[in-house]
Amino acid sequence: MGMNDLDHIQPYSWTYRLKKIEQVKEQTGWEQLIEWGEAYILLFVTNGSGRLTIEHHALSLEKGRSYLIPPHSASIIASGLGGIHFYQLTCKAEGTRAEASNDFQQGHVGPFPLAGEFRCTPFSQSIAYLENMIQQFKRQDPLRFFHIHVRFQELLLFIFEQNIGTFEERNLRQSVEHSIDYVKHHYSEQLTVDMLADMFDVSRWQYSRTFKELTGQNPLQFMNHVRIDRSKKLLLASHDRLSDIAESVGFQNEYYFSRRFKQEVGISPGQYRRNHRGNLRIFAPFLEDFLLALGITPIMQCYHDQWGKQDYLGLEHVPVYDLGSKDVDQLSVYKPDFIVLDGGSDRWFSSKSLNEFAPTYIIKHYGEDWRLTLRTLADLLGQMDMVNDVIAEYQQKVCVAKERLKPKTKGKTVSFLRISALGMSLYSSSEHGYTGPILHKDLGLKADPIACQLAGNQRKVPFRLDQLSLLQADHLFVTFDKRHSIREGEEREVLETSQWRSLDAVRNQNVHEVDFFTWMNYGVLSHCQKIEDVLEALL
Repeated sequence: MGMNDLDHIQPYSWTYRLKKIEQVKEQTGWEQLIEWGEAYILLFVTNGSGRLTIEHHALSLEKGRSYLIPPHSASIIASGLGGIHFYQLTCKAEGTRAEASNDFQQGHVGPFPLAGEFRCTPFSQSIAYLENMIQQFKRQDPLRFFHIHVRFQELLLFIFEQNIGTFEERNLRQSVEHSIDYVKHHYSEQLTVDMLADMFDVSRWQYSRTFKELTGQNPLQFMNHVRIDRSKKLLLASHDRLSDIAESVGFQNEYYFSRRFKQEVGISPGQYRRNHRGNLRIFAPFLEDFLLALGITPIMQCYHDQWGKQDYLGLEHVPVYDLGSKDVDQLSVYKPDFIVLDGGSDRWFSSKSLNEFAPTYIIKHYGEDWRLTLRTLADLLGQMDMVNDVIAEYQQKVCVAKERLKPKTKGKTVSFLRISALGMSLYSSSEHGYTGPILHKDLGLKADPIACQLAGNQRKVPFRLDQLSLLQADHLFVTFDKRHSIREGEEREVLETSQWRSLDAVRNQNVHEVDFFTWMNYGVLSHCQKIEDVLEALL
């Protein structure tokens, strides 16, 4: 084979053919549907802005940026304010060998190493290629089409050189994704990281790094998670010995299995099996909301001498546990089978002292992600079959409430204040806190601009009396925290100030007082009650 023989060099098994090149200049309000077809479409925005939607995935079109629309995709291009100017190239990629098509289907190689927005820097260089192609169309030179296609190939090379790393990274991720599927189906085998990396032709360091990027865990952690998840099913579906279950899911011995199980789940395999037998007597301070949502009535409920108890749960018949007394001997009368604490309960309880009465587990409370807290607790207590129904019922409640509120709240703003004798706290973020995710994210109510500015992404911020004049909310929800009050009603004294009385919401009688425990809670039942409170106040 000679030095110039290129038959063996096949970095891409594709040829690229330009079908059409256009200069598009459109005004505000223009929109174009891209019909499904075999062609790729390249866009180079030279002025203005707009929006590109590819299969329901929206991208902002901006000056100086480039985009690819793949074939067989429903796409819409729309102009923004001020219109949009762009070059639009339509081209086809054709496989030069049969294996090119096979490789593409398997995800190993593809005609374009890019998708959506891609890198094209300096942008002026791509414009130079495009302008040259447009000029060639206007010439009468018999070689003009050859010139156009040469410039097109140069443009593609310019693009591919900048985006090839993205393409290789995608191939790497696909290989690791295949290995993840392999682990899910072969968890009972004795797998190692080296074996998996070799099996899927990825270097070990790249394999471990990419695996963690995709799963959030290293390969060993992920394998153990899959094995533990399978062992849970076997614990509930059979009376097999722990040693047999350990072996069947890939653990070398019962001791290692039990240790890993407790590390991940928080309780031993035996306790997990006992918890799922039903009719458990549970004490779960500050988690009573989640218990009731899962159909479990706690044997005791929390009570605070200034906050009271969670009346919205309707647990009048359930004895109270006085948090202020810190007398854990109260539990001895009610004989719990299992105790669950959240991460913030250490100021009221010592898990070591509670362990004297029953196995005690400290659950990680995920705050705003109440669904994950619900799933974690349900898994511990054998109620996983109820979780999806609880979440679906909540989502349905949100959808109905949102539609009812829309015509009444258009253009209106809403804020929430927690008021105590020590001062006020302002809640706003749609992602953080007890109230924001419900008011502003789920129900779509607009937050007061000053609340957004001050609170940002914090759960709450201190709010001074001299800042009240900045609050322009049309509706104001408030709750009163009595914990720091020395005298009766001290937390309400702010209501007598001129700053409070001058608020628009106060003058218009649009201040809505809500229950403290209901609104200062992440439980799904408390969220449902918040929605009811909002509907009652705003409709």
